[in-house]
Amino acid sequence: MRRFLIVLCCFYLVIEVAAQSGEEEFHHYKIDLKSEKVDYFELIESVEIGRIEETESSLISSAALYFKTPGGFGIADNKSHMIHVFNDKGDVVSSFSGNGWGPKEYQHLAMPWVRDGHLEIFDWATRKLIKYSFEGKFLESITVRFPFKVLHTYPYKNGYMMSRVPAGMAPDTTAGHSILFLNERLEIVDGAFPYERSHPFPMGLGGYYMQAGAELLHKKMVSDSLFRVVGYQMIPFMKFDFGKEWTWSKPGTMLSVDNAAEEAFSGKSVFEMIVKVGDELIDIAYYKGLSRNPNRGYINRKTGQFFRYDLRMNRKEKFKLIPIEWQGDLLLHSLDSDQLERFINKLDGKPFKVRGGCSVEDIVESENPVLVFVRFKPL
Repeated sequence: MRRFLIVLCCFYLVIEVAAQSGEEEFHHYKIDLKSEKVDYFELIESVEIGRIEETESSLISSAALYFKTPGGFGIADNKSHMIHVFNDKGDVVSSFSGNGWGPKEYQHLAMPWVRDGHLEIFDWATRKLIKYSFEGKFLESITVRFPFKVLHTYPYKNGYMMSRVPAGMAPDTTAGHSILFLNERLEIVDGAFPYERSHPFPMGLGGYYMQAGAELLHKKMVSDSLFRVVGYQMIPFMKFDFGKEWTWSKPGTMLSVDNAAEEAFSGKSVFEMIVKVGDELIDIAYYKGLSRNPNRGYINRKTGQFFRYDLRMNRKEKFKLIPIEWQGDLLLHSLDSDQLERFINKLDGKPFKVRGGCSVEDIVESENPVLVFVRFKPL
C-alpha cells in the first residue's frame, strides 16, 4: 500500500510540474460537416474597422499578406509584387517593389516579417533572404548554399525555419529532414520530420506557420494536424478529425497522383484546411474541390464543440470576409470595401468603431480592402 501511495504521489507531482511548465496536452477535435449552421453575426460582440489608404502607388488586390510593424502594419501584394507600409491610422508610409532577377530583387513575394528594425522576405525562387528598410532601401541579401530546395520560411529564435520542397514536387531526394532550422546566416543547425516520399497531392493552400500567443505552430501541406515548435522539435498539438469526409483517409487516394487528384478535385470531400488559433476560439476554413471559397466554422477550445457559420449577404452572395490573424481577443479579417456598409447593417445595432479618425463613407469610396477586427461574445 505504501509503495502504491508513493507511486501515486510521484504521478501527481509529474502532472503538476508539466502544468507549471506550460506544456500543452494534445487536442482532438471532431468536425461534423452536417452540423447546423449558426448566424455569424449572432456570434459578434463588437467590431472595429481599419482603413488601408488608397493612393496611386498603394492600390492593393488583397490584404492576405498582412504583417505588423512597430508603427502600424504592412501588406505584400503578390499581384503587383509591391510591399506597402502603413502607420497605425492606415496612412501610407512607403510603397516599393524589388521584383526582378537582380542581386537585390525577388521573383516571388512571400510574407515579409520585421526583425531588428527592418523588413525581411525569403524568395524560394532565387533562394535568397532579402532585407529592406521600411522605406524600401536594400540592405542585404543572403543566399541559401545547401542543395535542398525549400519553400516556406519563418523567423525562429535568432535564425529561421524552412520547409523543404516535398519529394514528389522536385528531384530532391537527399536524406535529411523536412523542416530545417537555420542560423542567421542560413546555415543548418538542426532538423525535424525525416524527409520521406511526399504526399501524392502536395498542393497546400497556406497557413504553414502561425503564431498563437507566445507559441509557434506548424502545419504541413494537405494536413489535418498542427504541431508546436519547441526547441528544435515538433510536438503534436491539435488534430482536426473530418472522419470519412477527409479525402486522405479514403482507401486508394494515396496510391498515386492520379487517384489523389481525382478525389481532391471531385468536391466530394475535404482535401485541405486552414486554421487560425485563438485563446478561446479556432477559426477553421475547409476546402472541397477547386473552389477558392471555402466553408467555414469555429471550434470552442474549452468544450471542443464545432459549429459552422453562415456568412451570406443574401440568398446568392457571401461576404468576402477572410480571416488573417488573431490579435489578442480580436480576429482580424480582410473585407472588400464595397461590402462594408452591408456588413455594418448586418450588425443590427451591435457596437462598432472606425480606427484612425475617418468615417465609413471615406472607406467605402476606396478600392482597397478594409481591415475588420471582430470581438466575439464570451463563450
